[in-house]
Amino acid sequence: MTYEAIPRKWRPRRFDEIIGQDHIVLPLKNAVATGRIHHAYLFTGTRGVGKTTAARIFARAVNCAEGTPPDPCNECEVCRDILRGTSTDVIEIDGASNTGIDDIRRLRETGIYVPSQGRYRVFIIDEVHMLSRLAFNGLLKILEEPPPHLIFIFATTEPHRIPPTVASRMIRFDFRLVPEPLLREHLEKICREEGIRAEREALGYIVRAGAGSVRDSLSLLEQCSLALGGELTGEGVLRVLGYPGVTGVVSLAEKVVEGDVQGALDLAREIISRGTDLRHLHEMLLSIFRLASLYRFTGGSERVMRDEVPQIAECARKIGEGLGKDALLLIFDLLVKGERDLKMTDYPLVAFEGLLLKILSYRDLLGQTQSPPVGRPEAREAGEGKKEPVTVTVTGGGVQSRATVPRREEKRESSGDGGRFWEKVKKRVLSKKKLVLYGLLENFRGELSGETLKIYAPGEALVNRLKEDDKWNMMEEAVREIAGKQLKIQVLIDDGAEEPSDEEMEPQEDLERKVHSNRKVLEILSSIPGSRVVSVRKRGPDETAPQPAAANPGEETLFGEEEREDGSEEYE
Repeated sequence: MTYEAIPRKWRPRRFDEIIGQDHIVLPLKNAVATGRIHHAYLFTGTRGVGKTTAARIFARAVNCAEGTPPDPCNECEVCRDILRGTSTDVIEIDGASNTGIDDIRRLRETGIYVPSQGRYRVFIIDEVHMLSRLAFNGLLKILEEPPPHLIFIFATTEPHRIPPTVASRMIRFDFRLVPEPLLREHLEKICREEGIRAEREALGYIVRAGAGSVRDSLSLLEQCSLALGGELTGEGVLRVLGYPGVTGVVSLAEKVVEGDVQGALDLAREIISRGTDLRHLHEMLLSIFRLASLYRFTGGSERVMRDEVPQIAECARKIGEGLGKDALLLIFDLLVKGERDLKMTDYPLVAFEGLLLKILSYRDLLGQTQSPPVGRPEAREAGEGKKEPVTVTVTGGGVQSRATVPRREEKRESSGDGGRFWEKVKKRVLSKKKLVLYGLLENFRGELSGETLKIYAPGEALVNRLKEDDKWNMMEEAVREIAGKQLKIQVLIDDGAEEPSDEEMEPQEDLERKVHSNRKVLEILSSIPGSRVVSVRKRGPDETAPQPAAANPGEETLFGEEEREDGSEEYE
């Protein structure tokens, strides 16, 4: 007997055998049962989710002579002819091969004739988005006034390429990706029927690689079954599919969190040398940090670990418990953006190594015990004594200096310049369009005393934010440019000051987004050519609104700079 491939052998022949598409199966069954048949249907969705299969079942159901509606009997002569593809009443057309107006003209000429066996003549056009513009125009008339015996079923993976004038004449059904648990259950059933011994972990990898496509998953199942001799193990499936072993990926994730640069690079090269696809390695690493982020942000919910491989779940759980939310979001964001680079580059290994280095460069943000990068302050742990000083190392212009950051126990009278130098530093940061840093520095108070710039912080949270990314380096550079030389910088925690509330700490990006979406702002910008928003600052409760001032001739600004009597400048 001729061998039949698993995807073909297990193609559904009745509506109830279609999995994961209940929102489509039910309307089609009701249409057949009640006789309310529309003349044109549009089936959309990714490959392998059942579009063509549903079209064929529907064609048999409306023409079946002996079955009990809504399912076809698949035994009568009409059903058998349709199953064999020899029926003259059900015609399948490949839209990619029959794209011209002449093909559509022949289709129209055929459609006017009544069916020879069944009740309806059904045209199934697959990949309909490949039709030319003239071909679509040729369909308009017959779709607008179709013969009563004619049904069109269009299938496509790109519905946006179908002209609206054509799409508006059809009933549209969007096929969804099949959920992993449902698809895994389907594969388990097939394995039992086919005599394939498969570990649950192995089927999980196949389902994930299939990405919600039933046909892709069945093809991968058959590939793994042939390669592994009918006994599927987790490691065996990963090897066949070109994925790295779980142990290797877990170890790589741990080295990334530990900040082990050399170890992470060596391990990545070792995994790749075994023939692992770089995209698959990246995919599994991203999966671990995705789970860790979900675990952390859901308060340790075990639901996010459901159906995961135990090793992967345990690794993600440890990472989620050990890293802060900011660190997790940072790594997750870098990995997501790195996927695009891997796809577009001609040197994927170099791109992947660069991605690892980029992540590892933020190891001070991951809460590690290593010394922070030169030029950033090391914040004291919250549980330490209030009087214990914090050491800050700053560099610039070839000079390195060290400053002690004591925790102030009480307010004292200022002996500095009244904050004029600090205002100039903030203005310089703003002129470089470092809006996030400028918004952060607004929460600090600074004064110049001799060769020392003292910066007073209302809480440790702000100091920690100042050391993120390159904020400290950018601030230190602005200080050096204003002073014309390297100054000693002291950061003091001011117990007497109130730390800004969440509302006051609103990110600069959010403030800018609100301003740019404000109706009055938009009216001003649209009414004055060349106008723009120069800067945004949240005004205090006791401040009065500044008068608009033009930053440049012919340019309108919402907020400008205001000169004080003492010569200092303040930005609004």
